[in-house]
Amino acid sequence: MYFINPILDKYPLMSSDARFTSFNQYNHGSVGIQYSKIRGSKRQFLEKVLRFGWGIPTTESIMRVAQGEGSSTRNYRVESGGKAFLLKEAKMDKPYLRDLANKCILFCEGRGARVPHVISTQRKQNFYGVSRIVSLYNFLGGEHFDGSRKELRAAAINLALLDQILSTIPRRDEICQGMGYRVQYDHGSAKALLKSVRRRGSRDEFDAQVAAELDLLFEKVDETGSAKMHALPMQEIHLNVHPHNLIFSSQSKGLLAILDFESIKYSQRAREVAFAMHRLSRAYGEHMEGKEDLGADIRERAREFLSAYTSANPLTDEEIKSLGIILSEENLSRVLTVLRNHYERYDSRKDSRFQKRMQMLKESELFYSL
Repeated sequence: MYFINPILDKYPLMSSDARFTSFNQYNHGSVGIQYSKIRGSKRQFLEKVLRFGWGIPTTESIMRVAQGEGSSTRNYRVESGGKAFLLKEAKMDKPYLRDLANKCILFCEGRGARVPHVISTQRKQNFYGVSRIVSLYNFLGGEHFDGSRKELRAAAINLALLDQILSTIPRRDEICQGMGYRVQYDHGSAKALLKSVRRRGSRDEFDAQVAAELDLLFEKVDETGSAKMHALPMQEIHLNVHPHNLIFSSQSKGLLAILDFESIKYSQRAREVAFAMHRLSRAYGEHMEGKEDLGADIRERAREFLSAYTSANPLTDEEIKSLGIILSEENLSRVLTVLRNHYERYDSRKDSRFQKRMQMLKESELFYSL
């Protein structure tokens, strides 16, 4: 087991209790889903797509579904002939990735996983378009994860069942080549990037934000680089289970579906569990719309998530021991992606994610002794 003592000087504004009980929800605090009407040329375009792609001649309404911060997709609730659909639009230059993601959904649905139903086009394809890819699914009326223990357990059990199904998917080579695989971030390239950033110095506000965190980032690169993750069980994983990628029934609180398979990877099963455990365990309390589980300790919620998950899909002792460090490595890799985009690809569009990614990295320490 990886252990760490609370390092309170890294959290100067929080008491020793608050760092385990109160969290900034960023864009995941809301439970209800918002809609706004689509009119004019945009509606005409979507109606044309529905007509040529799926043979849907008319629509009663098209509503934009509220999107999370920084989303690259646009989702629409379509009503036609008394039926409701979800139209998902994405600007992608690699249509085969959308095809692969939808094939994974279809495979999981066929084996009983709670996922959206993919509706084929008139040409029996699972998406329509080339430069702008559009997919159609059944619409699931409900709400996002509310932070309650009941929904926490339901999410864990259904993720465990999904992981069992994904471990049998017959598309490993396609997924590795198309979606990618994650074993461990390259320690050498990470250090080289951070050294380059340090030499650059502070030239603007973003540089100053990064400079303030460089010592911690170097520390985390050394810590995670020395961890032995290669021997952990590997399989296909969703790797993006967070509060807004889950839809629950508003009445029974049961899980309706796990959404968004665009991040599927071949990686450690423990990475899947650690990421979902973190994002769902922290989504509760005073900053959530539902105000569920006020004052609870995040570690207690994490243990409940793990108990529910392992009841359906047991983990090895080594996987359980690795959860804290592999979560640090995953969150570190997301911080480094922001830095690489900014400093090596000169793409600053996702700079606003830096502070959130750093907070997720710091929170990883809370799970070192479960």
